[in-house]
Amino acid sequence: MSVSEDALTKAAETISDALVIDYLRRHDYAKVIKAFKEAKDIQQEADIKGLKLEDVILRHRQSVKRVSSFTLKVKPPKKRTKKEIEIDHEDLNRLIPIKSIFPDRKQQLKIIKKQHNKSELVKVSEYILNQNICVKTSIEKTINLFSKNVEYVRKHYPYIKLGNFSKSKYGDNTEESLILKQWNELIENVPLLKPEKYLKDVENTQHKWLQQMLGAYLSQKLTDHHRCASEIFSLLINLKKHKGDFTQEDIETLLEFNNANPSMQDWKALAKQMGRRIKVLKSKLKNLEQERKHGKDMVKGRFSLSEDCDILKHVNQIIDITSCEELKAIKLGDFTSLSPNMKRKEELIRNRWTQTILPILLEHLLGSNKNWKEEFLTFIVEQKVISVGDVDWTEALKRWPSQTKVTLSQQLKAIHVRSAMPNSPLYHQVIGDEKKREVKTHQSTIDRHKAIIDIYEAFKTRNAMDREDGTSNDEENSCENIEVEIECIEDSSDTD
Repeated sequence: MSVSEDALTKAAETISDALVIDYLRRHDYAKVIKAFKEAKDIQQEADIKGLKLEDVILRHRQSVKRVSSFTLKVKPPKKRTKKEIEIDHEDLNRLIPIKSIFPDRKQQLKIIKKQHNKSELVKVSEYILNQNICVKTSIEKTINLFSKNVEYVRKHYPYIKLGNFSKSKYGDNTEESLILKQWNELIENVPLLKPEKYLKDVENTQHKWLQQMLGAYLSQKLTDHHRCASEIFSLLINLKKHKGDFTQEDIETLLEFNNANPSMQDWKALAKQMGRRIKVLKSKLKNLEQERKHGKDMVKGRFSLSEDCDILKHVNQIIDITSCEELKAIKLGDFTSLSPNMKRKEELIRNRWTQTILPILLEHLLGSNKNWKEEFLTFIVEQKVISVGDVDWTEALKRWPSQTKVTLSQQLKAIHVRSAMPNSPLYHQVIGDEKKREVKTHQSTIDRHKAIIDIYEAFKTRNAMDREDGTSNDEENSCENIEVEIECIEDSSDTD
């Protein structure tokens, strides 16, 4: 049986009115209900009698006033941004016992004790659970967060601080220092007889909640920022990894390991065995392979202008060099194919690009700000930055778009190196730095920068001509075809 459109419309209107009235009744809006019904009567009267709505309204002015007065009194709720909705700082900073985050774990500890009867895993965990230790609620909310995806963390946990932890070399109040202090207190209070063995056991355990619990415990003194327990745990493990040079035995182990075509699980196992980070091992292996392949032919020392030209030529072949964003997006892996030809390590080529060539191009494209160093250091002082890891890089790069994170951090590292109080907060070091004034740039450096810009412009011009002619860049057309007096410039002293 079909239902007419008019019938459906009427039913919908009836239901809608009923729902409105029911809502108002449940919320004790008796006067509003009365005014609403009177307003509906006005509409119906106008429809039945075929009168203009304005004429009927005049006859029921009182009803309209009631509705109007109600409308004026009810203000729409203040719109809240997504960030405001998700972040309740008071709640995030509220302290809760660690044992409430890990309820009913004592039975599991009994099982773990049987599995690791010679380990101090259970001893440490029981100590943490039995003490009335409190941490921030943000730790509880992120206790199961293990993701390394930056975008995911920003979306779901916008209050979590991302990036490196502030370094211990900048004083006792840095994140690394506070975490290490908490770790040393744990060793003393438990007490831990074999801390190194415990760390190895907890890193290798299948019971990930033991790692989370340790990370939560170590977070006690972190008051300035919100971090997740898994990241704090990982930091402690990395801080306790071996540092310094590789022994000959380490090198042989690494080379032999790579010949076996290792999986990621194999890399993780090796990292634990050697007590080093996977990233460090892979970087060392890449350098070893390059040295083994090229040997004594590997070029060291300062980059020549010809080499700068080769780098620019390579970059020109893979991206649009007129785009600042694409210039900034160049990665270490983008120089892999260039390394054998230049007989330079990829890392060195990348450093030359990020530390020297890229800043020159950005300043050329965006305009040079001669006072950027002074302004940036003032920013560090105003923000009371404790260490390089605490710099708001997003804001800094927004203020000085012609610079990179590398060039900005270099200024801070230089101040730290020459500081008379290296263990003080970074902004104190900046205040006390006597060499903040601009140092006169050597003429050879000015000449080199100009030459790099000339090469860049030559590539731009050639690209434009190729587009007009409908041809592609000729691989044989090397830097020698660009009219730059390379030899003359290279003969002068270069302090760059």
